[in-house]
Amino acid sequence: MSVLELGPGPDFFTVESAQRVYSSEGAGKLYCLDIEPAMISRVKKQILLKALENVELEVGKGECLPYKNSSFDLAYMVTVFCEMPDKARALQELY
Repeated sequence: MSVLELGPGPDFFTVESAQRVYSSEGAGKLYCLDIEPAMISRVKKQILLKALENVELEVGKGECLPYKNSSFDLAYMVTVFCEMPDKARALQELY
């Protein structure tokens, strides 16, 4: 399973999501994209602390995802939608 977490922020859901994605298929991967480098840095610390090897972190915008179409089995965002300047574009990108 390949999952995208858009806007992980300070890691409210990332560690648990990574653990679930990995255990769901035995080799799942979680990709996290956030516009703020500081948030990615915070998530990275938690990922290293928990020794998770199935997480990819990247800085970028939800309105212009750096992934090919149909790259993920699931994509989600929590509490970040209201912060996006172009909500329609972000939803289109996720779709």
